[in-house]
Amino acid sequence: MAAYGAAESAVLKGRRYSTANDDTVNISLPGWQNETIMHSDGTFDIKKTRQPGKISGLNVKCDDGKEDVEYLAELAAGLEPFTVSITKVDGTVYTGRMMITDQGELDLSTGYVELTLEGDLEKMA
Repeated sequence: MAAYGAAESAVLKGRRYSTANDDTVNISLPGWQNETIMHSDGTFDIKKTRQPGKISGLNVKCDDGKEDVEYLAELAAGLEPFTVSITKVDGTVYTGRMMITDQGELDLSTGYVELTLEGDLEKMA
C-alpha cells in the first residue's frame, strides 16, 4: 500500500536535509512533451521535446552552524549535476543527478529554503 505525504528527507551531494512536514513536493520523471502542429489541409505533425526529471516545492531545513545556505548556493552556482536522493514517508526513493534550477530565499521564521531541481531522475525499485 502506498503512503502519501511529504518527503521524509533529501540528500544533496552527500549532505542530508530534513524536509518540511507539510510540504507539497512534486516529482516528474524524465519524459516527453508532445505538441500537435496542425496544417491547413487538416493533417498534423507531432513535435516531441525531451523533458528532464523535476522535483519542485522541496523545502529543506537549513542549519546556520553547518553553513547549509552557503552550501546550497555553491551547488546552484556549479556547472556539474550532483547526486540527489529523495525519500518519501513510505520509504520509496527517487534518485538521480540534478541541478538546482530555482533556489528560494531562506525563511528566517522557519529555517527552510524552497528548491526546484531538474535533471536525470528515477524511482528506485
